[in-house]
Amino acid sequence: MKRIIFTLLYSKGNFFLSRNFRLQEVGNIEWLFSNYKFQELSENIDELIILNLDKSKKIDKNFIKTVSKIIKNCFIPITIGGNINSLQDATIYMESGADKILINSLLFKNPAECMKISKKYGSQCIVAGIDYIIEKKKFYILNNHGKFKIQFSKYIDKIIKIGCGEILLQSVSNDGCGYGLDLSILKYLKNHKVPNILMGGIGNSKHIL
Repeated sequence: MKRIIFTLLYSKGNFFLSRNFRLQEVGNIEWLFSNYKFQELSENIDELIILNLDKSKKIDKNFIKTVSKIIKNCFIPITIGGNINSLQDATIYMESGADKILINSLLFKNPAECMKISKKYGSQCIVAGIDYIIEKKKFYILNNHGKFKIQFSKYIDKIIKIGCGEILLQSVSNDGCGYGLDLSILKYLKNHKVPNILMGGIGNSKHIL
């Protein structure tokens, strides 16, 4: 099933645009609601992802409140991510209205905890976020702990075994540039059956098609 997914980037009370992972603040929740009517928007997209980019190690209560306001009249699947370091953190998001959660650094830090989350909520609720760059035909994953050169197919196998039911691939090089998605990454996924999401680079409807 093909899906169009809208993503919001949040940090410390405000929302941001991103270009090559450099953030530009655009406004708070009042700005968001004045520019996006989510009840109408939800009729034209299939899912909504809301990511907290703050580097705090704790779940932000203000972020939870903000999410609640956004999804109040939004009747589509909601994925929430950011600062998930434990099953307890995942539970907070799920009980706050998330249909799915997105994990990133936890895949590296504590795969066993990812498995606990998957066991409780099911793999269909777990989205693995992979931020990547390709340099000189070599594949690297970026997260809070640095840049890692990996063999992509084996890493995807590992993620699936951990219990992730979807994979979100975010191209750092294409992020926010509007030149189109990195379709070359799809060749690495042809032997994997889990749903995948491409992110980074959409500038017009032709890129989606």
